[in-house]
Amino acid sequence: MSTRCNIAIKLKEKDLNKELTYDDIHFLKTKEEYPYMEVYCHHGGSPDMAKDFFFNRAKLTDYESVLRYILQGDRTSFDTSYTECGEQWPHNRPYMFASLEGDIPELYYYIFMEGKWYYKERVSANDQPMEWIELIADETTGEVPQDIDFSFIAGEIKALVERLTDGKYTTKDLTEDILKLKE
Repeated sequence: MSTRCNIAIKLKEKDLNKELTYDDIHFLKTKEEYPYMEVYCHHGGSPDMAKDFFFNRAKLTDYESVLRYILQGDRTSFDTSYTECGEQWPHNRPYMFASLEGDIPELYYYIFMEGKWYYKERVSANDQPMEWIELIADETTGEVPQDIDFSFIAGEIKALVERLTDGKYTTKDLTEDILKLKE
C-alpha cells in the first residue's frame, strides 16, 4: 500500500499572474486568486520520509528550490516525477488553488510557507481534523544535522555494489575515498 501525500507551496506575490517554469519548456500561468500550488506524490509520503527528503537529500529549504520542485509536477515518489517515468507533464502539472480550507485529499499534506515546511494528517485517531504542524529537520534543535557518518555510508555502498554484482566488482578503499570527501 502506498502512503500518498500532496506537496504544496504558497506562492510569493512576485510570482502571481506570471508564467512559471522549471525547465523553460513547461510553463504554468499563475493567478492572483490562486496563491497555492500543489502536486500529488504516490509513494513514501510519511512525515519521516518527507523530513529526510526535504531537509537532507534534496535540501528543499528555500522558496526557489521548493518552487522548482513543485513545478516539475506530480510524482511517483518524493525523488521521482512522473515525467521522469515517461508520462506527459500537461497531465501531471501542478494544481493551483485558492485556500487551505477544507479536507486534505491524501493521507498527508505538506506545504512550504513563509520559509518553513508544515504538514498535517487527513484525520486523527478520533476522526477529528488535524492541525498544521511545523516539519523540522531535527526535533531537538530544529536544524539539519551536519555531522554525517561517512564510514557507515561507505560500508553500505560497498556491500551494495558487491551484492548487486555477485562479488564481481568490489569497491577497493571506498571507505578511505569517501572519508577524504568529508575533509
